[in-house]
Amino acid sequence: GGCRRNEWTCHPLRIRVSPAQKLSCQWRVKEVMVFTDGACSEAVAAEAVVVSTSGATVGHEAALATDGVEQTEWWSECLACSQGQAWIELEVTLPEGTPCLVSSVKVVQGDNHTADVVVARGPGAAYGKPGLPVETGVRNGGQVLQQQIAEDWTEVWSAKGTEACVATTCGEANMRFVGDELWRYHDIPSACHCKQLCLDQIQDGCEGWTLYIESDQSFGVDPTNGSAVDDTHSHHICFLWKAPRQASSAHPFATWVSGTPGAILQSVTTTESTDMTLSVHGVGLPLSATSRVKLVADGDDCSGEHIADVEGLSCSDSAVCSPGPSTWSSSLHAWAGLRFWSIAKDRAARVCFCASNCESWWHFVQVPGVLSLVTPKFHFSTHSAADNTAEAEVSDGDTQTFFEDFSCSILNLQ
Repeated sequence: GGCRRNEWTCHPLRIRVSPAQKLSCQWRVKEVMVFTDGACSEAVAAEAVVVSTSGATVGHEAALATDGVEQTEWWSECLACSQGQAWIELEVTLPEGTPCLVSSVKVVQGDNHTADVVVARGPGAAYGKPGLPVETGVRNGGQVLQQQIAEDWTEVWSAKGTEACVATTCGEANMRFVGDELWRYHDIPSACHCKQLCLDQIQDGCEGWTLYIESDQSFGVDPTNGSAVDDTHSHHICFLWKAPRQASSAHPFATWVSGTPGAILQSVTTTESTDMTLSVHGVGLPLSATSRVKLVADGDDCSGEHIADVEGLSCSDSAVCSPGPSTWSSSLHAWAGLRFWSIAKDRAARVCFCASNCESWWHFVQVPGVLSLVTPKFHFSTHSAADNTAEAEVSDGDTQTFFEDFSCSILNLQ
């Protein structure tokens, strides 16, 4: 474990706001504002925010989205905007001496050009790396994004309404994790910062995090005038865990917030045999058989049709697939006994994985890596007529017996 005090610096943050679905008639936004509190009341100073966008209509440029005037509007450059095509991004550099917090975001949209919105938060450019590099793993955005979370972000949220205040908080309040302590960081201002530190150390084994906050109140005397001085201050400690588990207590953990990095998918492997085992490797995978997989053609997303000629896996639609894994752990889910006897042609495929509650295709995310599905090559040999069996030897040398009641008929078509 690591009872270690690490230095930490308040780096700039990135906030991106975008429509949660396709738009048929432009996206228009009156104002995007960021706040240090969770209720959109304590605004960050305008000079701390730099705005950029996906593109703008002439006369409705990016600066109008953060000018503090709701009578002006930014208009997207795209008219029919696909999901994620239109966006507004804020780079927030908090002044020295102020809390390093962006705890809520307010979005005010233009009348008749509105959408459900997605708010994403991640490290700013000065941090030197994204929220979770794709080479480390990928995550599913689930109901919020209906697609994979881009590598830039620590967390994503969604909101509805023409005017929405989105609390950008991470983890679950009043929950304490314990486990094998990996690292301990002091003076971490928020749960989302703590989660980002865990994402930074996935390769070192981080599987969970806890932020502990304690306030001390004391009073002193100002030596210059003898007046009472309130010396209230707080301690913020971020714990990173391997193998975290929830602590139990008869009293609520009111000063604790805990969470996990979520299910992070890293790779897929297969065994080289006629009865293949498909294994998905990652971090934070569910400790149950709730997961599901489907195979889609390389180039399709997870809404694509499942490759049905893989024996042992089936899907009745784009999301209802079976069976669950034959073995599972937090780092591996495996499906054994799969066969490719009926593969009609060589093809490349991608594995889509859903951790739990697999009800829609966007609950699946593609695992890094491409599978090569190769047509089996058979060499038939027959036994005696009395034996009534035949064998097929596949290219890897395994022999399988087919047709327990083998017979052959020749049709003479005139």
